[in-house]
Amino acid sequence: MSVLEHIKQLSANLTLQDKQALSEFLSLNGQGQTMATQPESLRGIWQGAFSDSFDLDVALQEIRSNWEKEWGEGVFRG
Repeated sequence: MSVLEHIKQLSANLTLQDKQALSEFLSLNGQGQTMATQPESLRGIWQGAFSDSFDLDVALQEIRSNWEKEWGEGVFRG
């Protein structure tokens, strides 16, 4: 049974109001729109994950330097 067929079977048990809500959701979703939800801030998600003394630029330069050593001189240019 396909997912669509399964959804059709499940929708047979819905009330008229639930069917209308599902129809509205599917039509919005089909137009590339989503329900009004606010994305969570990455700053909030990662807050406290690194110490205040952590220097991102230094860490990235170290990673880049290691890649250049691993891939050989002149191969990596970013």
